[in-house]
Amino acid sequence: MADSAPADSGLFASLRGLAGTFWAIVQNRVELFALEARAERTRLATILIGSVILLMTAFVCMLIIPALFLAAFWEERVWVLLAFSILYLAIMVVAALIIRRRTQEPIFGETITQLKKDQQWLMRRK
Repeated sequence: MADSAPADSGLFASLRGLAGTFWAIVQNRVELFALEARAERTRLATILIGSVILLMTAFVCMLIIPALFLAAFWEERVWVLLAFSILYLAIMVVAALIIRRRTQEPIFGETITQLKKDQQWLMRRK
């Protein structure tokens, strides 16, 4: 009987240590998720504000600049309109490629990476 008490306290101490370690890992992952959530919120706000400013200024430029060129080169209005159409098409393609590349970045990438590492570590322990 005397031997079972230290073994029990050792077992309970090990279980408490294991629970503490598990809790620390969970807390670490939650903190990482919160940090990334804040960063994502800031990134999305920046993208939204930049997009609104870009759209407003682009719209104004798309109206005023061709009008000025049409007034200056009225006799060649077909070529002026064709040149601006090609220019706008090229700008649209570049903008679409930039937006596509920017939106393909994974959200919460570090959190997912850490959770996968945890999963692999746990699978190796079995």
